[in-house]
Amino acid sequence: MDDHGLLGRRLRIKVDHMVNENGNVLIGLSQPVAIEAIAHEYSIQDSNPVSTPMQANAKFSKLQSPSPGSPEYEHMEKVPYRNLLGSLGYIAQITRGDIAFAVNKLAAFSSNPGKVHWLALKRILIYLFHSRHRRLVFGSKTNDFDLDASTTKPIQVYCDADHGGCLDSGKSTTGVLVTVFGDSVNMASRKQGKVANSTGAAELYAVDDETRNHNAYRSLLFDMTEFYQATIPTHTDSQVIIKQLDRGELSRRTKHLRLAFNAVKDRVADGHIELTHVDGKENPVGFPHPRLG
Repeated sequence: MDDHGLLGRRLRIKVDHMVNENGNVLIGLSQPVAIEAIAHEYSIQDSNPVSTPMQANAKFSKLQSPSPGSPEYEHMEKVPYRNLLGSLGYIAQITRGDIAFAVNKLAAFSSNPGKVHWLALKRILIYLFHSRHRRLVFGSKTNDFDLDASTTKPIQVYCDADHGGCLDSGKSTTGVLVTVFGDSVNMASRKQGKVANSTGAAELYAVDDETRNHNAYRSLLFDMTEFYQATIPTHTDSQVIIKQLDRGELSRRTKHLRLAFNAVKDRVADGHIELTHVDGKENPVGFPHPRLG
């Protein structure tokens, strides 16, 4: 289906068909028309370009929200914060996973945003507008995999967490990237359900939470290719977790992580996952997420 079909007319998704130097057929998805429409609606098309959707190490809190009845509160009541948030969320889910973390972060303040939150939200739109022709490309590495080989692992998962990144709750945020044949098929950023009292705990909770979804990835790959991938490499930049799993037990200081640790240990023992180390600078979901831009 081309640009003038359903995707182009109704969803405003631009589809490009390309062939790279190796003869691989590539499909690129982008949403320049949709992004331009949002940019004109909020009059940011003349803004200076920014290289990331959010400033590195930006900190946001509900303490930055205005008090009811204050001049800032009255002003922000007229600002279409939730409208822009919804528009950016749609773009993030379809073709621009690189803004997912920033959108998720600022969604927490939608009930009472302050000026600082509004400026940060507009920064995401400015970043999108000046990179609106960036495409989500599929098929670039498909030929690098041999589905007849027993060692083939087309599904790869990357996990990371920021420890205590939420200033209001003290909870950490999990970042996840799933690739199939080298193509990004899922990118998510979500706040963890419990407070982690150490970096290792936050990383373990991230791995435990994400590896619960591995059966869905296996089923999807099998439906598409009739190839079953028993073991899914799951990459983390936490060497502490990997060493403790190799040892098969927690240290005395980390007994409180028993449930999550045992769940991950069982998945490793069953051959469902293979936990591997990736350098923090090489982790595509490494925090702070703004560098993904």
